[in-house]
Amino acid sequence: MLPGLAGGMVPKMTACLAALRAGVGEVRVLDGRVPDAVLRAFGPAAPGTRVLGPSPAESRPAAVPEFDSAASGATS
Repeated sequence: MLPGLAGGMVPKMTACLAALRAGVGEVRVLDGRVPDAVLRAFGPAAPGTRVLGPSPAESRPAAVPEFDSAASGATS
């Protein structure tokens, strides 16, 4: 499912993908051993691995022709 990942990164990335599929726009995996990692995650030089979801344009639902034409008042 996640080629190229080893060891402990597999469950982390699996959780990231689940969050993105649920609609979260961005996920960051932090090293809990780093002091203040969570606080620094909100700063300009945020540590960790950043995983982004699709852009809003990419995540729009696909058009459904029969509903789109009905909404525009067109008839078949």
